[in-house]
Amino acid sequence: MKVFVRASLVLMGLIGLTATACRKREYITINNLTGRDTTVVHDTIYVRDTVYVDTSGGSSGGGGTGQRPCAPDTAYFVNNVLPILQARCVSCHSSSYAADGVNLSSYAFIMADDDLVTPFSTRNSELYEVITTTDHDDRMPPPPSSALTSSEIATIQRWILQGALNNSCTP
Repeated sequence: MKVFVRASLVLMGLIGLTATACRKREYITINNLTGRDTTVVHDTIYVRDTVYVDTSGGSSGGGGTGQRPCAPDTAYFVNNVLPILQARCVSCHSSSYAADGVNLSSYAFIMADDDLVTPFSTRNSELYEVITTTDHDDRMPPPPSSALTSSEIATIQRWILQGALNNSCTP
């Protein structure tokens, strides 16, 4: 079983974080040397959602906000990635019009496509490949639209490499 979970997540309960994990199970049939088919189960576990729970009670004493302050080295889906996708991609890849069957309008739609984003791997993420390719026939957004800026690409790259979480923060 492959498990894609960073070691820092072990401490999540101690610092007030909760996570939702989902498992992708694949059954692969291979023919071994004896001529019999063998089925191999391949499990991949992705951590999807991380939520910060403020247990300090805050200054008002009314409990937590469910939000964490923004860390400068973290890419947040709601704060950083989704605005890029909404501004540059959703006109062609939305619920009302999903070009090539790709819908980038929400985290749920993005993660529903197994090939679109692979947490912790830009090499296996179609989204990253199409925004970084130099082939104008494959690049997204396509010409005559301008390519994403290096800053926009770096934000999406950082988000994928950090696990492609459905996270947000309070600026």
